[in-house]
Amino acid sequence: MAATSWENLAAVDALRRTWPHQRLCLIYREKSEQCAAASQFLKLGLRKKDPCLLLAAPADAAAILAAVGGAAPRPDGALHMISERRAFRRAGRFQTELFFERLAQWRREAAKNPHEELRLACDMAWLLGAHSSEQRILEFEARMSQFARAENVLGLFAWDRGVFSPAAVRSALNTYPLLAYDGSVARNFNYLSPEELLGPNRGVGELDRLLSEVVEREKIERQIREERESLMALVDAIPETACLLAPTGKVIQCNEEAARRFGTTQEELLGSCLYDFFPTEMAHRRQRIQAAVRTGQRQRFVDQRSGRTYDNIVCPVFDVLGYVTRLAILGVDVTDRLRAEDALRRTVQRLESFRSMVNQSPAIVILARICADWPIEFISDNVAQLGYLAEDVIAGRVRWLDIAHPDDGSRMFAQIEENLRLGLRPRPAQFRLRDAAGEYHWMEGHVRLLADDEGNWTRVQAVMIDITKSKQMELALNAQQDRLQSIFRAAPVGIGVVANRILKEVNDRVCELSGYAREELVGQSAVLLYVSPAEFERVGQEVTAQLRECAVAAVETRFRRKDGRVIDVQLNLAPLHPAAPTGDLTFTALDVTDRKAAAEALRQSEEKFRAVFDGAAVGIGIIGMDGAVLQANPALMKMSGYPPEALARHGYPGLRHPAEAAAFWNFFNEMAASPHGRGSRVEKFVRGDGVTIWARIDASLVAGAAGRPPYLVVAAHDVTELVSAQEENARLKEQRRETSND
Repeated sequence: MAATSWENLAAVDALRRTWPHQRLCLIYREKSEQCAAASQFLKLGLRKKDPCLLLAAPADAAAILAAVGGAAPRPDGALHMISERRAFRRAGRFQTELFFERLAQWRREAAKNPHEELRLACDMAWLLGAHSSEQRILEFEARMSQFARAENVLGLFAWDRGVFSPAAVRSALNTYPLLAYDGSVARNFNYLSPEELLGPNRGVGELDRLLSEVVEREKIERQIREERESLMALVDAIPETACLLAPTGKVIQCNEEAARRFGTTQEELLGSCLYDFFPTEMAHRRQRIQAAVRTGQRQRFVDQRSGRTYDNIVCPVFDVLGYVTRLAILGVDVTDRLRAEDALRRTVQRLESFRSMVNQSPAIVILARICADWPIEFISDNVAQLGYLAEDVIAGRVRWLDIAHPDDGSRMFAQIEENLRLGLRPRPAQFRLRDAAGEYHWMEGHVRLLADDEGNWTRVQAVMIDITKSKQMELALNAQQDRLQSIFRAAPVGIGVVANRILKEVNDRVCELSGYAREELVGQSAVLLYVSPAEFERVGQEVTAQLRECAVAAVETRFRRKDGRVIDVQLNLAPLHPAAPTGDLTFTALDVTDRKAAAEALRQSEEKFRAVFDGAAVGIGIIGMDGAVLQANPALMKMSGYPPEALARHGYPGLRHPAEAAAFWNFFNEMAASPHGRGSRVEKFVRGDGVTIWARIDASLVAGAAGRPPYLVVAAHDVTELVSAQEENARLKEQRRETSND
């Protein structure tokens, strides 16, 4: 395709006829074609004094600007150029959002009037990169389509066939309403809006379009058959242009159509030289007619008059000696036929393109006849994703009823038959199909009933998509939801949801705690549960303050049950959605009334123990299994003569007289082995001031709580005077005994 095709008057006029909010897809192979089309496009905008923007590589932009009429952007500011790709890239990758932000900013700065049309010429290879995926192209075109409508943009987007793959160019082309190609601007009959291409029912919409084109093709073929029948009638009645000429070009015979074609009457045409009616630019047609005289062979040529196209056949007529004496010319108006053939050719191309697209998509397209076995008349080749060949399915070697899950097949066809009986449109259905390896796939089918010319339902058209992964996720989510609901119902603590402190959901345990039925709580303010409105407000402020600092708030409060009884409750609250901490909250409520009562009883018991421990007249100590003094009351510290820190440093064995050290551990081991864990003995101790005293020790072994090691509770009675008296008494007895012996 030559670049000059975009420089002729017809091409320029085609570009001029484009209107705002449209996007033109320019398909080219050579840079010269892009330069010629883009420069003409921008020139038209500059003549209208519209703001224009050129997006291209530096070298390409320079060539286009030179063709526009200058090697630099226009000094009046109407034409701007961006040739640095980093303006729209981050980390070396094209950023769609950044591109449209910059484009919108430039639009606001460049356009004096928001309703003023903006012309945008863009090289897509430079902008997106040659390896852009089909999905990325469709997403970009969807955004550009919305931007063009919103911002009054007329755009020319150039796609290099030598850079992009055919599939990428075809995908992009389908999103443009206008096509610029080979010096022409034409409406794109394959146009689908990006929203349709990216939508969930893309296969259904394209199938509807395909079936419409099939019907149109049938109409065109019917028209061609009618034209062929007309041609046969033409041979008999010669209704088309027919002339009989002498070798010199003199008209010997003609019909009325021939006279009309040449703009004269039949009487004036007869006897005239046919060549006199040829315009100067058609002089070469005379040469073709004369060639039939010279060679004796048929000649054929096409000419156009008044917007009509004529196919002319020149047949030499020979005399008995074999000389050419006459020329029979049959001129057939083939305008409509050529248009029909062109439409048919485009339809066939679209059908093949659609078939290729369907086969490359995940959607399986089916056409089945409504009868006992539901035979398949058409199925797309991509049924291979289930391991089957299309020809095997169509031939009946793979029957649809055989590969449908036993629980789904009969139900699915029964539903279609019920819809047929009631005249209802079938709804999308989910079912399972077995692949060639024996595995079942979840499919979603969109079904449409087709009627014949008499209005009878004869066929079913279906588009099926494999939804196995999404179905598995759905089943897993349902199972998880069931588990959560079970936990919610069976939890031993109260669980619920509040929104703006209104109860939205509560479990059975909340009802048990409060004494209210679920219907009495849901939809009511949570103040119903609190002991007073003031307490309700206090808890609300405390929870709000805690949630500003952490993810979970914990607060103790008091609830008033329906029967008037007040209970202590431990509340824990957290946002239902972490991203919205001020929105709905989940809460747990635990009745801690008994726990607080037990804690209070324990506190009172400890106070009583401390009073007895500290006020006892005898020394009391708690001794670890290693002999360390863990606690000692004032009486024990006074008896030992050591302050608390020195007592802890020496330990219980360190207080004993050296002669008693071994006896202590023997006593300790005997007490540990005793079934009662108790023992008593009199021992000698050394006070902190060095004075030796005697004490009677009563000890009990106590098992540690919650896995802690055992310890000894020791009660020490100072029996020094008693021991001294006993010793003195023994000494006196011994003295009397010796005296009596003497």
